[in-house]
Amino acid sequence: AALVDDYLVNVNCKAGFAICDEIMTDKSFDYVVNCANAALKRAKKEERLSYYVYHESQKKFYVRLLEKHWDIKAMLQANSFEMGFQPQYLLASDKPYGFEALFRVKKALSMEVDIFELITYAERTGNMILLGEFIFNEGMKFAKSIEGTGVHVSLNVSPVQLMQAGFVESFLKIYNKYNLKPNSISIEITESFLMTNFDETLAKLKILEKNGIDIHLDDFGVSYSSMLYLKKLPISAIKIDREFIADIENNPYSRAITKT
Repeated sequence: AALVDDYLVNVNCKAGFAICDEIMTDKSFDYVVNCANAALKRAKKEERLSYYVYHESQKKFYVRLLEKHWDIKAMLQANSFEMGFQPQYLLASDKPYGFEALFRVKKALSMEVDIFELITYAERTGNMILLGEFIFNEGMKFAKSIEGTGVHVSLNVSPVQLMQAGFVESFLKIYNKYNLKPNSISIEITESFLMTNFDETLAKLKILEKNGIDIHLDDFGVSYSSMLYLKKLPISAIKIDREFIADIENNPYSRAITKT
């Protein structure tokens, strides 16, 4: 703590270190840096301690904090992924009106690979395009198999995918390959990134909508909620975040918001 212009300023520091013992000297520089970063992440989560020291003998305490690396292309070639399809029901009739396509790793790998971490890694390393092609192909193949039932398939699209140059063209190429009927496919986007990419996103979504793709707005109400989105975006459905419906039976405010 120190006085700066008569103001008391408290400065806190968090640090992570890696012990370079005999084991670590055989490791690469990147590995050592990764270990130090894991110790730093652990320190940031601990309020009482300002630093942690990584030691290879304690690796089990850091395994969730170590940055993981996956060979996405090799995993695709090894058929390591699959899609699950979660039904969406109409409350009025208790009948399914759609399925949400969910990306999964196969059971044999499920203990080793966290889906969120894998997707985040793919987005950061430019591999989301490869995963996207797999997801879109599998999702549209399933949509074709249930065509004629009046049930649609919803596909999640990440901001990284949507902002990728050529996304619309590649998506429509897969869509046309399966010769799907209009409104048999919908894409789900989140509102969290619309604030900085609104105009570009709007232009791309309008093209998709003109080609028979429905647009759903996911997680509405949890970040930069704006009625402007509902007015300008070509959306056909809003997915209200669970925060609003968790206590809908007892909270009149949540009930009123959801009803509206």
